[in-house]
Amino acid sequence: MSLVEHLTELRPRLLIAVAAVVLTTTVGFFWYTHGFLGFHSLGEWLRGPYCSLPASARATIAPNGECRLLATAPFDQFMLRLKVALAAGIILACPVWLYQLWAFITPGLYKKERRFAMAFVGVGATLFITGAVLAYIVMAIFGLFVFAAFATPGSDPFSMLALALALSLLLEVSIQIARIHDRRKARRAALDEVPDEQAAPIGGVEPVEPPTVVPAPARLVIDDDAT
Repeated sequence: MSLVEHLTELRPRLLIAVAAVVLTTTVGFFWYTHGFLGFHSLGEWLRGPYCSLPASARATIAPNGECRLLATAPFDQFMLRLKVALAAGIILACPVWLYQLWAFITPGLYKKERRFAMAFVGVGATLFITGAVLAYIVMAIFGLFVFAAFATPGSDPFSMLALALALSLLLEVSIQIARIHDRRKARRAALDEVPDEQAAPIGGVEPVEPPTVVPAPARLVIDDDAT
């Protein structure tokens, strides 16, 4: 095939890939505020790490105390929603654009190499989605490795790995300590809100009812003069 023929074939494949991304981005834009197929909304996933903090550690933005992200410009919330929707659209449409990429490369391969098309699309899509989810989970960790790369004076990888692993361990320990502290604080606050008459007795002992007052028997008074 000539260069013009290659470009002619590339154009419809790019259009199909872009159309798939646009369609899935629209789905992601709706998914940002609504649950989808039993999953939480993308906005809840995005706000999850921040909203899991105690209310005293978060900024009060909404008048009803709802956990929301701070917007410093008029279109910040819209652009954030659009970026998250675009990222979700690229991930959801990865089987389509990966197949279009493979189909464009296929004419330059041998016949025995073309049999791996479906395997390439399936494995590539699975690994791409897994990598995106893993990147969301370990982003604090990735930042620590980047910081360690700039903070270590030497150029050897062992110093960077030692510092990054130490920082990751300290981060995990601090997260667990903060989680235990927050649970104890929430339990203590819940006990403080319970009235005394509704509080459970200490040690599981049932409260003792007050004794019943029995009236004294009437006494017979004998008048001596009458006798």
